[in-house]
Amino acid sequence: MEVEIGTDVSYYIYPQNSEDKILLVKIEVTDENNVMTKELEEHYEIPALTSSDDYKIELVFSLEDNPDLIGQKFPIEYSILSTYKEEESSGIITFNPVGFTKKMTIIGVGKGSSPSTTSSSSGSPTPLNLPPRDDIDLLVDGVTGDAEAEQNEEPDGEGSNLPIYLGIGVLLIVGTSWVVKKYGDI
Repeated sequence: MEVEIGTDVSYYIYPQNSEDKILLVKIEVTDENNVMTKELEEHYEIPALTSSDDYKIELVFSLEDNPDLIGQKFPIEYSILSTYKEEESSGIITFNPVGFTKKMTIIGVGKGSSPSTTSSSSGSPTPLNLPPRDDIDLLVDGVTGDAEAEQNEEPDGEGSNLPIYLGIGVLLIVGTSWVVKKYGDI
């Protein structure tokens, strides 16, 4: 995720709760370089029957206005833990094991540079399927600065190979159809 020096970029997590009980969500962030600037709550209460667009948790990342940070990479990792709220609780909350972990990299860019589409401050969220457990239903989306940007990075100077693969696929289909049509009666 690209962050222009001297600015803030928001990244959203959208918890979902399809049960009829309140879901408690805790987010643990590993940020060794202190680029996350917004304090998170100890835990979040997600109301019963909450769809993914009804509730969002904002993470804010910021880089100081220092040209030395351009091109620097800052690793971030966050984990989501959850449990259902018990009616009769002693005040101590015990969360289930980590249900989801995501790694991303914050990359400093210069002022006025055009950030990649995955780090724009607007756009539609891309849902990620969360934990393979039957007792919880969460959905996490990245609206600004989708963490998959690091995974989708291409080396400098190289474009996408998708048009080439699509072209080869079309040629194979057309060629195979022609051969079958021409020699199919043999």
